[in-house]
Amino acid sequence: MADAAAPPAANVDTARAPVGTLTEAEEPVPGALVPNPEVRSADPVALGNQYKGEFTAYAEGLRLRSAQVQELVQQQLASTASQAESFKATLQDVVQDKSDVQTPPSAVLPTFLWTTVLTLGASVGFFVGANILGGLVHLFFGGFFIALGVLVALPLYAYFTIKAKQAVAGSDAELRMFLLAYALGSGVLLGAGFNSTYFYSEPLAFLTPLVVSLVFAYGAPALGAARPTLLGASVGGALGLTLVAGILTGALSTSYLLLSLMYAGIACLTLMTLFKFVKSESDATHLYMLGYVVAYFYVKALTFFVMGSYQPYEYEVPAPTEARK
Repeated sequence: MADAAAPPAANVDTARAPVGTLTEAEEPVPGALVPNPEVRSADPVALGNQYKGEFTAYAEGLRLRSAQVQELVQQQLASTASQAESFKATLQDVVQDKSDVQTPPSAVLPTFLWTTVLTLGASVGFFVGANILGGLVHLFFGGFFIALGVLVALPLYAYFTIKAKQAVAGSDAELRMFLLAYALGSGVLLGAGFNSTYFYSEPLAFLTPLVVSLVFAYGAPALGAARPTLLGASVGGALGLTLVAGILTGALSTSYLLLSLMYAGIACLTLMTLFKFVKSESDATHLYMLGYVVAYFYVKALTFFVMGSYQPYEYEVPAPTEARK
């Protein structure tokens, strides 16, 4: 009897997986370590060469950055030198100008009248800082940081703030109130910096801009447009009144005289700058007010630092009472 025919063999897929891929049987077991082709060599020589290359590349990057920084610093120094030369030339032009004044008195009057308010505010702030808030301020800031803030940081902040507000047509009242806040705050900080300093006597700083503003308010029509006449009447009158006040109050001293002369110098330079650049009463003069107050702070800080004392003067020390017999 013939054997039964064998059943047909099942179709077997003999196709192989592409080279480089894992078949189902070759799939890694979860948690098993899989070789990483990016693992660095464990050969110390190879690692040493690798680190050497990295250090070389890093050093080259530092050299390039250093060269870039050096070039940038040189450019900044050249720009600063150019600006300094320009400022020097402008200052010489302002001082040497002898032409008749074209600045209307209506532009000088509000400038110096509000400068009077600013100087008074700065003086009040100085008094408060020196006698009331000095200890509190020194809890947070030392003398160096106070000087850096009052003489450098805050003036720069005020300058750029005024420029920004003028660029967006900020109102005159807004800018003047900002200047007053700046003068008060800087005065408090500067006074706190000298809260342990004794000073013999000083003039009332607001008298100088006040007299200048009054001269231009009531005497400008009679004085004409001659520059020496206007400067002599306003600045000379302010200096004379300040000295008379010192004589009448018994406060006239070397420090009083020195500060009076420097306040008059600030007023004179501010006036000459106004005469040079301000030709209409609509011209903004807030930066000139700022310059006056900043110069006031510099003069006061320098004078107190040089002529101040850490010991009270003789007239401030009470005389010992005679023992009763």
